[in-house]
Amino acid sequence: MSLEDAVARVAEQLMRQEFVEVYAHYDTDGIAAASILCHALLRQNRHFRLRLLARIEPGQITEEHATLLCDLGAGIEELPSEVIVVDHHLPAFKGKYHVNPRESGIDGDCELSSSGTAYLVAQQMGDNRDLSGLAMLGMIGDRQALQGMNLEIFNEGVAEGIITPNRGLRLSGRDLHERYVNALHPYLPGLSGEPAAVQEILDRSHDGKEPDEDLLLSLALLRVSPLATPAAMESVYGDLCDLEREVITDAHTLSGLVDACGKTGHGGLAAALCMRSNANLGEA
Repeated sequence: MSLEDAVARVAEQLMRQEFVEVYAHYDTDGIAAASILCHALLRQNRHFRLRLLARIEPGQITEEHATLLCDLGAGIEELPSEVIVVDHHLPAFKGKYHVNPRESGIDGDCELSSSGTAYLVAQQMGDNRDLSGLAMLGMIGDRQALQGMNLEIFNEGVAEGIITPNRGLRLSGRDLHERYVNALHPYLPGLSGEPAAVQEILDRSHDGKEPDEDLLLSLALLRVSPLATPAAMESVYGDLCDLEREVITDAHTLSGLVDACGKTGHGGLAAALCMRSNANLGEA
């Protein structure tokens, strides 16, 4: 079955429901994928309950309501056949409501995430082009390439004014100090987790009013160069995107924040951010 046919079948099945139990993996891609489809369900006056998990077992699923798994379930052959799965991992599940880029010859590691796949389904449920920014979160969180279907979704978001391309520091955080201290992808040896070392190079790059960001970047790369890989250093600065409809505009910062909340037991905060609520943004 083609990706288009699988997307249409899943979208039609979701549209038949009055209530859907939604389970999602607790990382950025899973939370973004589930949030995209929860937006789409809500806009069609369908009800849902969303829960975030590290993993799911077939015994956790009941047949009382339709069940949707996001970024979960593809590898579980024993799932009930009527379960709806939107995933990009290696497929073992053979149910008829399973959309997965790998089953259509698309590289699920690099070219389409679960959130991107969910976006395709949401587009079949109505005009949900404004959700293309959320699809970017999963691509960033899973460190996928901007190619293939990912690039198509990105280009659609740019054309609609939902996504604004940019270039700059590709580290998440509220300020320069936090961005370097919290750097995990890439990990910057000598700076990541080292507040004093980061403050030192910030002070050296300061012109009396504010840091010179170009000088700071040079100092940072010189500091980490003995131990960091070339790929890590190259990925510190580059292509960015601003998400014009989301509660935090910088896509890398929002992706990192959603992932941090999801993996530290604050999944409700992560989902709320993706559902565009800023009521608890400070706590997040």
